[in-house]
Amino acid sequence: YGVLGVIGDDGYPYTVSVNHVRDGNKIYFHSAKAGHKNDAIKANPKVSFPHYVLCKITKEKSLYNLPNCALNTLFIQ
Repeated sequence: YGVLGVIGDDGYPYTVSVNHVRDGNKIYFHSAKAGHKNDAIKANPKVSFPHYVLCKITKEKSLYNLPNCALNTLFIQ
């Protein structure tokens, strides 16, 4: 899952957890056709989108050479 961060009403940040799929350099997430999230993106398309990768903790090093989950952040325009 990821957390979509947009500039909301009166310039305040607004974040919402979303399920997503990445296809190349595009990210698709579940959303209604209308609502606060879509209005905010239309008003200012600059958003942040940290997404969380689940890692299995074992005695060996993880896929990301970390002992726990890794956090990656994508900035999309």
